[in-house]
Amino acid sequence: MKKSPRIRGATPEHPEQTLLDTKLNWIYERRVAPQYRHQSSHYPGQSMFLMRSGTVRIRTKTGDVTGHPGQWVLPTTGPRQQDFSDNAKILSIHYRMQWPEGNALFKPETAEVFEADRIPELERETLRLLRQVDRQEAAMAPIRTQPSQALVPHLRVQLGFARWLTVCAKALFKVGLSPIPLQQEDPRLLQAQSILDQYSFDQRPDLEQLAREVRLSVSQLNRMFVQRFRVTPRQYLDRRRMETVAYLLHHSNTPVKQIAYQHGFKSPAHFTRWFRAKTNLSPSEYRTRGQGNASSKNMA
Repeated sequence: MKKSPRIRGATPEHPEQTLLDTKLNWIYERRVAPQYRHQSSHYPGQSMFLMRSGTVRIRTKTGDVTGHPGQWVLPTTGPRQQDFSDNAKILSIHYRMQWPEGNALFKPETAEVFEADRIPELERETLRLLRQVDRQEAAMAPIRTQPSQALVPHLRVQLGFARWLTVCAKALFKVGLSPIPLQQEDPRLLQAQSILDQYSFDQRPDLEQLAREVRLSVSQLNRMFVQRFRVTPRQYLDRRRMETVAYLLHHSNTPVKQIAYQHGFKSPAHFTRWFRAKTNLSPSEYRTRGQGNASSKNMA
């Protein structure tokens, strides 16, 4: 009798097989608006942009770089000062390609600048993904809140994003960057993270049950989360909820009231107080700032 093929994948005992955290946050091509030309930024995730016109100067603790038309700019993660010229126009993509604790897979010591014609396939694939996202607006809405509308376009965009990530990784190799290896993690911590990632936003985590499930005490679980993620398990869920509602505000027309109820808030007023405490903006104000331009002090 012919044996069935063995299917490999993540298991509770080996959650490390699905470690890499990838996500498309936003992508656009436009002129840099006046209010965003001179900013101190610390966006979560990674970003890169192609200068179409004008210049940008990026200053960090590790050095300064200047980007000119026809050049890709790859900022390092962490705080930076960005100063665009008045005529700056960029093709920009913001994404996550990182290990679960938040460390970027590729992390240059300072911002990198390289010529676009050195790796032409990167520009082609970025424009392809931009066109796909523009055609599939519903794809930018999380599946959890709009499954019937978002599933098929979401999957199409995810396939396009996976293709872009492949080209991006090859480009970063070509300009001399190497991926940072993952530090050895306790599989119990990774299993706890995987369980928390499946929680719905209206669930309150039972930390005692979670700790028992991964064979830890509550104090051990909290300590391990703070060491690796810099937040407790409850704060980890809160941060994930913040990322999701911010994403919806920027990339969907879902009413603020609906977003509030879908994400476990008892009232829009409760949601507004929670959101303002994290961003110094109301949800409506955050939405009007446009794609990716409002900062959040607790999303990093």
